[in-house]
Amino acid sequence: MTKEGIVCPVHKLAESSPDSLALVNENASLSYGELEERIHRCAIGLHDLGIETGDRIAVIAQNSVEYAILIFAAYRIGATLAPINTRLDPRSWEDCIMKLTPSALVIDRERIAFADDIGMRYLLMEDVGGGIGSEPYSADSFSVLHEVSTEHEASIVFTSGSSGDPKGVILTLGNHFCNALASNENIKLTHQDCWLAALPFCHVGGMSILFRTALDGCSAYVADSFAPDVVNRLIDRGQLTHLSLVPTMLDSLLASRKMRKFPDSLRAILLGGAAVSERLIETIRELNLPVLPTYGLTEAASQLCTLSPESPPEKLSSSGSPLENTELKIVDDEDETVESGMNGEICIRGKKVFKSYLGRDRSEVFDKDGWFRTGDIGWLDDDSYLHVVGRRDDMFISGGENIHPAQIEKAALAFPGVTECAVIGVEDRKWGARPVLFVCHDDSGSEMNGLHEHLNANLPDMFIPKAIIELDQLPRTSIGKIDRKQLHTLWRHNENT
Repeated sequence: MTKEGIVCPVHKLAESSPDSLALVNENASLSYGELEERIHRCAIGLHDLGIETGDRIAVIAQNSVEYAILIFAAYRIGATLAPINTRLDPRSWEDCIMKLTPSALVIDRERIAFADDIGMRYLLMEDVGGGIGSEPYSADSFSVLHEVSTEHEASIVFTSGSSGDPKGVILTLGNHFCNALASNENIKLTHQDCWLAALPFCHVGGMSILFRTALDGCSAYVADSFAPDVVNRLIDRGQLTHLSLVPTMLDSLLASRKMRKFPDSLRAILLGGAAVSERLIETIRELNLPVLPTYGLTEAASQLCTLSPESPPEKLSSSGSPLENTELKIVDDEDETVESGMNGEICIRGKKVFKSYLGRDRSEVFDKDGWFRTGDIGWLDDDSYLHVVGRRDDMFISGGENIHPAQIEKAALAFPGVTECAVIGVEDRKWGARPVLFVCHDDSGSEMNGLHEHLNANLPDMFIPKAIIELDQLPRTSIGKIDRKQLHTLWRHNENT
């Protein structure tokens, strides 16, 4: 990567290691030589359909090898890819498309009715990934780019929108590759490695897997969904060496294995997207799993901090330390940097940090020194390892006390039988707000009646929940984060019944 541009790593590998495995799924596999050919065909096909430099391509589709091809082909013609979450409702899809004003819409077959309803021309993913239309293409009149500017707007990725209207995050090609470089410096990869790509490509955590595997010449196993039994079989065969998971995915993987040990061929499990419970940490230690907790966000093209494989075991409860190309500080409400051990808002800047939000000027998003306030609350220990407390938006004030849901959730998860939980703050006439706890529990026979007594013994008075509501499962966004907006709806329904 130079200051001016990035030579596509797939193109380089197609020349140096054309037979090395690039993409694989249950039905097919592509070498880097074959992947370069497919990217080339896709890029020319997109150009022949009138898609030009600076145009946007909206995508609503499940993960597939064709989707991965499109991600590379789009920036190779100077276009911007805008993946849209398949789990949003059709009205939200339409809102995203209106914000984007794309030149093309790419969908899978499940979304044809939606495209017909809004009257927008669409391309099927299976046609795009395979090389659109019929040959011959206009190869003589159009040259597919091998080197692309680091400043090129490679993608517009929408945030999950669990706490409001989704925002389009504009990420440059430099953002994506700086993040991949930093990740690969921390987690070394070889040509024989294979990284599971089951996180949706509409989220930066899924898309980033493709950049880091291409950069170091290993392969990605593309899955359209996460199936624990299938993943365990692939792990036991030695086919998967690296995983990217959120805690709920790891829990289901462990449940499927029934605590069987993993083979040594599994070298790293990148774990992020949500807080890791003490119970899960204990299981990770018991099984000696190669888990590397990470903290990242869409606005940083994925990882900001990640535990190193060489980190001491006691740091497993942290999110690791800042990776290369990352500047991070913790500030108070007056924007002053706080001392280690003190909570504050996490602020970031650096080469991997996004350009701006769609439709907003950069000066509205960053301060005069280029710092971005993430909205996340955390603290740095004396060794500069980050400990994330939660979202500023989730915090509420009760009787003058700042209450972070994670503090109550940690205590609840220590009670036998509680498998997962979440806390929200609800309006209270006397105290301003009070916590409400939602819990899920297993069938171990533990009495949930003792939970309130357990919390009384382990939390200050203002942290004791106003109510405890049992659920079969917590509502979650498509990436596995707890949907607190839906919990507020459940609470209002509970109050009115």
